[in-house]
Amino acid sequence: MTEHAALRPTLEAIYDLCLLVCQKIDDFAPDVVLGLAHSGWMPVAVARSVQGAVGLAAFPPAVRTNIGQEKHDVYTRRYGSAFPAFCCGECSDEPLRAGHYLAWLSTRARWLDELREQVRDTLGEGQPRRILVVDDVYGGLRTAYTALGLLDALYPGAESVMIAGYADLTNDFVDAWIETFAPGILETVPKTSAGRSNRYGHNLHEKLKPLITGSEDIIPASLRWKPISVESDAVQRALHYADIETVLEAPAWAERTAGRYVHDRLRGHIQDEDAVKAEDQRTFPITEMKISPEERAERDSWLKRGYDLFKGRPHNPTMDEHDAYYTTE
Repeated sequence: MTEHAALRPTLEAIYDLCLLVCQKIDDFAPDVVLGLAHSGWMPVAVARSVQGAVGLAAFPPAVRTNIGQEKHDVYTRRYGSAFPAFCCGECSDEPLRAGHYLAWLSTRARWLDELREQVRDTLGEGQPRRILVVDDVYGGLRTAYTALGLLDALYPGAESVMIAGYADLTNDFVDAWIETFAPGILETVPKTSAGRSNRYGHNLHEKLKPLITGSEDIIPASLRWKPISVESDAVQRALHYADIETVLEAPAWAERTAGRYVHDRLRGHIQDEDAVKAEDQRTFPITEMKISPEERAERDSWLKRGYDLFKGRPHNPTMDEHDAYYTTE
């Protein structure tokens, strides 16, 4: 391997996640794999390319949908952010938090319609019985609850399971792409620590991320996505420092780079002792998640008595026009 040295931990994280995906396909036998855009799609694409060498079962149809933490942000703009975290009940000041969120999700008709359409475009009219969801990391579990909650409402008879890795899969790719193809960016654009969350090491990680994932939001509130194009903000930024063919080829370069590393690991060209693990492992100590029967009971309880009835908590007025569209009954 001659890849950028700083990229090795990310490539190893992709390798580990791809093995987990392939193992789960054999064990769980899903009817469809749901890759969460934007960072959760690369491990699906790479795992699909190696399933024949790793697993026994054929790789099932795969769907890319745009579910990230920004969907949960719609909820917090609606109800405020002072709710307890999903990760720990001890720091909560209100009970049954996850059940309330699942109840709210189950009535998001436009999100459910978009997800149904995306699955139908791949599977046809058949109803999936087992669904495997894949993302890069769990983060705060908000994306996991969003994806699993929507699937549980859309396909109540199906079993949905989510798996995720232990490290961010795009930041180091952005750095490697800049160093390889557009080093001039760093001469004029400082790598400041700006971004919407601490998952980005600096603002270029967020601004140029679509060059690695190959996709971007149509609007943040929608589950739909679009491939990057010459009109994309990330592409326009990069065009000052690289030609259009190089910029638009960035997603394919990233997927090839990851795929080559995974194939080299499987063939023994890179031994375990030579692999470099990510030091910053941003995840909870779990690899698999599903909605529990208790959480479904909480959801159903909220639906029966009215999930909007948090006494003393006023509606948050900061929702924008897209929020309003996607949260209208």
